Amino acid sequence: MKKLDRSISLAEVGFCFWHHTDPYKGVRAQLEAELNPHDPDTPLEVDALEFFDALMDAAENDGLTANDYSAPIGDRIDMVNKPWIGELKATGLSRKDEGGPREYRLYFAEPELDAALLASFLGHKTHVEMNQTVGGSATPRSSGKQTAHITTAMTITKRWCTHAGVLYRLLT
Repeated sequence: MKKLDRSISLAEVGFCFWHHTDPYKGVRAQLEAELNPHDPDTPLEVDALEFFDALMDAAENDGLTANDYSAPIGDRIDMVNKPWIGELKATGLSRKDEGGPREYRLYFAEPELDAALLASFLGHKTHVEMNQTVGGSATPRSSGKQTAHITTAMTITKRWCTHAGVLYRLLT
């Protein structure tokens, strides 16, 4: 396969296979266990979870469109041999105690396995975090949290690939 442009994921090419890290599976399980008080058989964030599932299914079939994901992310993170990371986004339900809906991000990487994608980490920002600024700047409070999530996804990717004995796509 020819080398992809740095902003294009294998997920866009399609016919990929997903691997899931334990940290991703753990956060996903927590979201699935947080039940809707009006329908106790359904996760509270069922729409966000189903949206991620639909995007992951699309990557396994005909592929995502460029508008379905953002990549690469993490250019400003200081790390040696940074993995290429992409993100899928979904909006959650409005939560009164958080000032509105959460914004979920599924961070994924590309291990050098045949058409493989790696669901590395699933994080979220609250509406309050996205609308509060740091000090007198225009920087949202959530910016630092998102940077920490991207760094976590990179670290998890490196650990998973080392354990699996495979290389990963580098952020160049």
